[in-house]
Amino acid sequence: MGSTVSAVQAFLVESQIFSLSLIFAAALLAVFGFAAFFNRDEIEDRMGRVGRSADDGQGVALRSRQVDFKYRATLEKLQRTFEPNGEKEKSVLRLRLVRAGFMRPSAVFAYFLWRLSLALLLPVVVLTAIVLIVGNLTPNVLIIAAIGACIAGYYLPYLYVRNRSSERQRKAREGFPDTLDMLLVCVEAGLGLSAAIERVGGEIGRSHPILAEQFGLVGLEMRAGASRSDALKNLARRLGVDEVNAFVTLLVQSEALGTSIADSLRVYAQEMRTTRMIRAEELANKLPVKITIPLGIGILPCLIIVIMTPVIIRVARSVFPLLPG
Repeated sequence: MGSTVSAVQAFLVESQIFSLSLIFAAALLAVFGFAAFFNRDEIEDRMGRVGRSADDGQGVALRSRQVDFKYRATLEKLQRTFEPNGEKEKSVLRLRLVRAGFMRPSAVFAYFLWRLSLALLLPVVVLTAIVLIVGNLTPNVLIIAAIGACIAGYYLPYLYVRNRSSERQRKAREGFPDTLDMLLVCVEAGLGLSAAIERVGGEIGRSHPILAEQFGLVGLEMRAGASRSDALKNLARRLGVDEVNAFVTLLVQSEALGTSIADSLRVYAQEMRTTRMIRAEELANKLPVKITIPLGIGILPCLIIVIMTPVIIRVARSVFPLLPG
């Protein structure tokens, strides 16, 4: 324990890179903090002053509202600092986060805050772990490790969001045929399409929670006044699955042309079942090709050893007759 403490103390005292990294992190956070507090929006500040002046004479309620306004204003300033300025970039990132399951309005702010925090904290953790485990190294090695940790910390949230989005899309794609069958049953039983969507969203909560959540949002949007076509298009944008996009296009065209929605759903459900069977057969046909790699690495060497060991022993006994028999 004493050697560990002494090693940490020696590193903290002698390593200039660690000190410079802490100074850089503190300076960077200070710059972002000053930018957040001094980048004031005049319109929002005027509206805030009007709101505070309109509530004069309310005593304790005024104080609580002022405190709440200060915290909210600070959070909004920090959010404007960390979020991208371009509206197109922000929209693309917000859609990516929604497809990953992060639907809160502050998701973009939290995403950039996580990227910055990991980019600053992960190098410190990596350098400390290197000193505790390996010991003092050359400055070049420490610089390379710090830069690699900074890059890894900056891209880890991006990789996490991308993997989470792909996993949600895979689950939605696998559960969509069953959901479509239930939707067809509800429509053929006499329910309207809007009522059928809400009913299916409530029934598939355990088996397919992602689709149940998205169907519930469709129902809420239609209750809020959005048209059915707009709500379905928003469903396709949130999921980003080709099958759902084709399904939404089918329903919108059926509604526009006046064709039977039940017949359209029946045909598309049959196509979805066929597509799911084809996808399963494709995966099954790929299995023999994929299994050759572990077979060649794990089993083939063992078979060679078992087959060649008796031959090697016989050759050794015939070449070296002095060996014990």
